[in-house]
Amino acid sequence: MVGRFGFGVAMFACAVVAVSRGDHAQKYDKQLLKVVELTNKERKKRGFSELKVNDSLMKSAAWMAEDISKRSELSHKDSKGRWAKDRIPAFGYIDWSSLGENLAAGPSSPEELIEMWLDSPSHYKVMMSPEAKEIGIGYVFAPKSEFVKYWVMNVGARREPKPEVPLKDDLR
Repeated sequence: MVGRFGFGVAMFACAVVAVSRGDHAQKYDKQLLKVVELTNKERKKRGFSELKVNDSLMKSAAWMAEDISKRSELSHKDSKGRWAKDRIPAFGYIDWSSLGENLAAGPSSPEELIEMWLDSPSHYKVMMSPEAKEIGIGYVFAPKSEFVKYWVMNVGARREPKPEVPLKDDLR
């Protein structure tokens, strides 16, 4: 476990956020944005805040989806031997307070993916974490691989900047 999030893996036939119709709507695939929309819809139903798309988490999730598709293996340890807590900061998501990751192989649609993750306690915990503030999703279609479709959800929260304490001379 990293931070307060658990990590879940779904090998059964089976990751992001309030899409503000700004830059992200143009930048990411519609299928990824559908996962974001469905995730936030489910979070809202349960009283959790919507997640914001984070480019570093998107890059990390995309890289990991590609990595697991090449290996046809669902493992949170990537082909370079890194776990999420080491991999995600390598994509620029630094000074985090919590991280979580979901992996899936097989779901044919965002709807099927979300339904499967909602039915899995460990995946649900990552998706619905009250600490999560940001999200990234990765997806790879690999028709010659064992599972064909691979999905990764990275969620996180960064530490809040601490206010500067004035120097003693500045307190006059």
